[in-house]
Amino acid sequence: MSFVGEGDGNALDYLKRIALSNRFFDTNLRFEGVWLDRNELRIVVSQRFVYGENTSIDRISVFMKERGFEACDVGAKRVYYRSADNLVVADLHEQNVLTARDGALFPIDVIIGKPGPELEQVLLNL
Repeated sequence: MSFVGEGDGNALDYLKRIALSNRFFDTNLRFEGVWLDRNELRIVVSQRFVYGENTSIDRISVFMKERGFEACDVGAKRVYYRSADNLVVADLHEQNVLTARDGALFPIDVIIGKPGPELEQVLLNL
């Protein structure tokens, strides 16, 4: 499974994924700066701390459907696809989506973006 720009160290694509996460999930991820780590530049982001419990896959599916995404099983992985703007969201599992005391869901560390050509073909054929 691949996303456009994934794995190539493309900082711009990573920042686009942060912006998409903020747009669709109100994650309030913030770009804090760039850090030099062992001669490599790293992007530093922050996110508010959320007290919550792990969320069931069924509740995650409802949450995503409310946002126009359909659950798709691609091999052994579940992703959520929205054909209207060709977006896919991955890594939405019980530990990456917290349910707060008020019932609000907070995705953490999810991957969102345009699917790579191979994944896009799989999604279009489901």
